[in-house]
Order: sequence, then structure tokens, then C-alpha cells
Amino acid sequence: MGIITDKQLQAKPANKDIWLIEDGPRGAGRFVARITPAGERVFYYRYTAPTGERVRLRIGSYDATGRQGLTTKAARLQADECSKLYGQGHRDLRAYFEQVNAAASQAAKQALQAATDAEARAELERSRRLTVRQLFDRWRSVELQPHVRADGRRAGRKDGGKYTFEQFSRHIFPKLGDVAATDVRKADILAILDALKEQGKLRTCNTLLADVKQMMRFAVGRDIIERSPTETITKRDAGGADVQRSR
Repeated sequence: MGIITDKQLQAKPANKDIWLIEDGPRGAGRFVARITPAGERVFYYRYTAPTGERVRLRIGSYDATGRQGLTTKAARLQADECSKLYGQGHRDLRAYFEQVNAAASQAAKQALQAATDAEARAELERSRRLTVRQLFDRWRSVELQPHVRADGRRAGRKDGGKYTFEQFSRHIFPKLGDVAATDVRKADILAILDALKEQGKLRTCNTLLADVKQMMRFAVGRDIIERSPTETITKRDAGGADVQRSR
């Protein structure tokens, strides 16, 4: 028959299947096309299985433009690849492609799972790297809000941490609010305290240090940071010992 042409494929359908078979070397299988009575045009690679059965392996539907199917040239190239595999000893091509597709599907699943695991690890890492502002919000909601402990004693602060929030908003957040809590250094805290000392706000300095220490202990206890940067900062480094005023 020679080669299959577009003109042949565009022939008018008949009452039964029209089969077009392209010539090829003996034992190499055949490139085949079918025109169904409904007008569907389909490409196949035909070969003989180890059982002696003649198998038509579907390649795809015909479309002269190649937009919604395969052109004759593209289908022939796929048939040629099948013929090469057949010649290399893959006599049961249907089983071979099922194995290839199964392996590809498994690899895709593994890749997807690996990507999912990587994203989960990244999300976990992001959740651990709370900013100072986010850490404060968590500390405030857990520790500063008025609540009753399991032993029946009241805990938290009467104002729910409102005053502390105002102090942090003035002195801590402008410098460290968007910094990851784990990246905060002792020098960062001391720089803020020193600025307050220069302004003569010694009591504010001490109060702020006490609150930052408490927040950082909270962060250590929840494994948000490994070590508190305020661990070795004392009142002497801040506003000094509180002096009780006489009335």
C-alpha cells in the first residue's frame, strides 16, 4: 500500500471500518490507520505478541492540523518508536507501556509527595520562625489574658496585656517587630534599653526588660527559640534598682 496519506485518511467513511496499512520491513510491525463508519480516524501500531496474537496498539486520533489530535507524520514517528522497541525485544508492547506508565505514575507520586513533604517542612520552619510581633501576640493570648488556672488561681493581667502592648508598640516593635524572634540578639535589646536610659525613662526601662524577659522565657518553653537573648541582662543593665518613692 505504500505510505498512509492525508488524502486517504480524509476519504468518506463506509458502512464498515476502513483499514489503511503502511508498508514496512518484515517483523517490524506496521503503522495502521482506521476510518470508522462514524467518521473517527485513529492510528495504531500493529504487532504480533509472544502468544501469536495480532495486537493493535492505539497511538491516537487523527487531526490534520495537529491541534486536537495527531498529524499523520507525528503518528508515524510514534509508530517508528514502537517498532524500535519491538525490535529491541519488547515483544509485548502493551505490557511494556503499562509498566512504563506505572513506573512514571509512581515516580510522579513520589515527586509530589516529596514536594508536599518539603512544603510541610518549610511551613513548619516558617511557623517556628515567628516574628517578635507574632510572638508577642501568642504570648499575650496565652499568658496575659485573664484566666483561671487548673488550681483555681487567677492568672494573666487585668488589662489583658493592653499596657504591655502599648509599651512594645512604642519601643520594641518599631525596631524588632518584623525580626524573627530566633534572630534577636542581646545587643538588640540593650540598644533599646540604652535609648530609654538616655531619655531618663529608667522605670519604663525596667518594666520593659521584665516583660521582654517573660516573653522570651515563654518562647524558650515552647521551643520557638533555643535561648533567651535577655538571659544575662539584669536591671543594672537597664534602669537600675527600683527606688521606692517617699510620699
